[in-house]
Amino acid sequence: MAPLATDSVPRSSLTTVRSGGGFPERVLLDKTGRIAADRNATTAEAETSEGRPVAVSFWLVDAPEISSFSVDCPGLPEKDYHHGLPPFIICAEGRFVLFCVVLNVPRWKSFHLFLYTASSSEEPSLHLLPEPADCVVERFEYQNFAILPSSGGADRRRDYAVAFLDWKWNPHDNPCPQYYVNVFSSETRSWTRRKALLDVPESEKALLQLHEITKQIAVGTSSLAWVDLVRGIILLSDLFEQQPVVRHIPFPASRFCFADTDDDGLDSKISVEYFRDVACCDGLIKFVEIDFDDYPDCRSNGSAWKATTWNMEVSWNGWRKRCTVDVDGISVDSSYSAILPMLSDEHSEQLKLKNLIFLVPTLSMQDDDLLYIMAKVDYEDDTAWVIAVDMKHASVEALALVTEPSYSSPMYYPCAFPKYLSDMTPGTPKDYEKPGYTNDYKLLGLPQAKLLPRNKKSAGHAEQKSHKRKQERFDNPSSSHGDNKQELALGGTWSSRCQRLAVVLLELDHRWVYFVCWLVLPMLYIIFGLVIPFIAKLI
Repeated sequence: MAPLATDSVPRSSLTTVRSGGGFPERVLLDKTGRIAADRNATTAEAETSEGRPVAVSFWLVDAPEISSFSVDCPGLPEKDYHHGLPPFIICAEGRFVLFCVVLNVPRWKSFHLFLYTASSSEEPSLHLLPEPADCVVERFEYQNFAILPSSGGADRRRDYAVAFLDWKWNPHDNPCPQYYVNVFSSETRSWTRRKALLDVPESEKALLQLHEITKQIAVGTSSLAWVDLVRGIILLSDLFEQQPVVRHIPFPASRFCFADTDDDGLDSKISVEYFRDVACCDGLIKFVEIDFDDYPDCRSNGSAWKATTWNMEVSWNGWRKRCTVDVDGISVDSSYSAILPMLSDEHSEQLKLKNLIFLVPTLSMQDDDLLYIMAKVDYEDDTAWVIAVDMKHASVEALALVTEPSYSSPMYYPCAFPKYLSDMTPGTPKDYEKPGYTNDYKLLGLPQAKLLPRNKKSAGHAEQKSHKRKQERFDNPSSSHGDNKQELALGGTWSSRCQRLAVVLLELDHRWVYFVCWLVLPMLYIIFGLVIPFIAKLI
């Protein structure tokens, strides 16, 4: 389905254009995948290093709906799937998607990296990516991988390089880390390791020590960037030269101090992904920051905010502001009131986007002014809205309703690979929820998206029915609804609750963790270790 366009929304380059096979040219891909045996025209197959078959399929819909992917390992026993960590996307560039499948073979919690290639002249392909030979990749370092598509002609359009950024540092000898880059070539099918030259001002070297990779982007034809949304961008230039060069690109000045959360900065329990995003299109780096007028009440309905975007090319001397939009100035067509009646402002007849709780921004990978926003009516809701906003015209382009867990920030990746697929008919998953694979796909962050046209009031009735079903479950938890039966059939009810509780506990504010570790536990030790034995002796 194409994004909506009415008289109040200018027809622009933001309107979805489909490729010849009916696939959307831009998608928002959920980073978390399913384990399912479903296949469609996008399916590609490969083998692990032990010869076990692996297949991947993509289920593609127009943004702002959320696309998804599924992985199948035919013949693999259920016990050999690592249910605690489903398949996940590492990065995507051009026609390529790099993802990881975690299995319990050949050993428990083994990480297998695969690279998917979309093609317009032949079927899509899937290849196992061997790990770098000259370094050990830790489990938390898989975000260090990045893809650089080939810049050659038509005969090299399927060629690529995968880079793994590695660094070693000794704070006693050198406060700044020494960077190494491991490059895998699709032509030679082998890795090479090179030492990188550090070209960073002294004032910025301290930031490199604390750099935490959030995402990776390709910049032009020979550069890659690893993004830390707090401290800036590590840019690796001249990737194929004998000595690549590492540079640091700081972000534009912000009134928030993201790195110092103990003073007047942001609270550490709110991730920086809620405020910033980075993307790149043909060498043009794009950056967005959301500035809330009232923090810490930014996670409530009615919070005022502004979104500002900047552009930068490597040859430029700094960032250039592109545009700023105030939430109060974003026009929302009146027909959306049938879908989201809570957008209506009690003091005016206009619909106000700020009546929703802002969650996270996502930039388009195109050279446009499109910003995707995820928002909720209530922070604890299991449903959220992905809203496409045209920042140039300050207007809402489309809405999509998605189901996502209330405890986690939404994780989806803007991708362009569907436009490289050949003239095929997109598939639609018939049955993702298969016993023996996962217990609760909603818990794993798998959105179920539906684009809601503004001229269909039935969408509002559907949402009212959803709220009614939730209320019925609350009023009568012992009742047997169809959804509950399906969860029981999958064995997901108790497992889902336990996993939700575990995640909630893991996301507790660090101050409560300190309180428990340094006060509660010692007191319990004193009570049970000293007081009780003393009382026992007296008795």
